[in-house]
Amino acid sequence: ARGAAMTDEDGLRLCEDTRIIRHRGKIEAAIQNARLALVLEQECSFCAFLYSFSDGASLAKVLKKRGFKFLGETACTEILTVIGVLPAHQKECFLYQE
Repeated sequence: ARGAAMTDEDGLRLCEDTRIIRHRGKIEAAIQNARLALVLEQECSFCAFLYSFSDGASLAKVLKKRGFKFLGETACTEILTVIGVLPAHQKECFLYQE
């Protein structure tokens, strides 16, 4: 919600912040993506929406159609891994759990 409330001035301020990646397009995309996530939350549970996907490619495709930017298959696969939809380890890894 904080990201969605950011203004153009906030985006410009972030472009000057040396502690973060200062790519204007990525900063603007992060703000816009936060706004789009809130819209999605109004339509349905964002959590349930994410859990309805089994791979990052299909999630990325749907999010791109909804206007999300700088969010591709790799990032979406990582999101699904972090929330537990996808396994975090290969089957050969001793840490792999089904």
